[in-house]
Amino acid sequence: MTEIALLRILRPIERSDLGCSTRVDSPTFQTKLALAKQKMEEFSGRKFYFLQEVEDPSHLYIIGEWDDLGRHLLEWLPSQENQSLLHLFKNDMKVEWMFHIDATHTEFAFARHAAAVRRSKENLLGITRFFVKPGKKHEFNKEYDRCWDWMQHCVKEGKVGGGWRIDRDGDQEEFVLITPWKNLEQHEDTLYGGMVGEFSDFEELFSTEITRHARVMILDNEASGEANEEEGEEVDKWTDVETDEDKDEVVDEE
Repeated sequence: MTEIALLRILRPIERSDLGCSTRVDSPTFQTKLALAKQKMEEFSGRKFYFLQEVEDPSHLYIIGEWDDLGRHLLEWLPSQENQSLLHLFKNDMKVEWMFHIDATHTEFAFARHAAAVRRSKENLLGITRFFVKPGKKHEFNKEYDRCWDWMQHCVKEGKVGGGWRIDRDGDQEEFVLITPWKNLEQHEDTLYGGMVGEFSDFEELFSTEITRHARVMILDNEASGEANEEEGEEVDKWTDVETDEDKDEVVDEE
């Protein structure tokens, strides 16, 4: 299953190339993030990623993978490794929310996206949360299955994936969709073009929809080929959707 957590930086500092007040490229902060990523991967035996939000660059995301909830909540959270990381980041950022969805990383294309970000910093992921109306989960699944091929044809930058929230808030059913895009304009053009008609039936199935965009962070000490080495099978699987242009936790405190 996949963990998604939203982190908020507490002490924003300047980063001129983003045109905002959040600097995440300082050597000290990058070293801390790299350490957290390493510790989470060692503990879980799975890949973890940090992403930075486009709409609010003071928001970072952890996207990781766990065997089950117990491994994360009952073993990692109280572990000495996690407590040490909490102390390390106590003045830097806090966890805003965290949950898990019933999908593995094979459902997504994080390694391919990381490789794309190395080629062009405009590449991004759309993260959409659908809050599905009561009793509409089955219909939502049918609509998602019906539209998947069309969505995959539109994005071309990797694999479209999604999953249902496991540790949901009360009876609220929530579906998370992750889509890779060449840039923000490509997503907007698709959204306000054919996607509107293709997804018209979805509008009757959810009460609220929230979309944010984020990019995988390439930390200073990560080798340029790390993503391909770690998840080469995933990248190779999706080379058939590569375009011509492509070619030329921290820490959980709950």
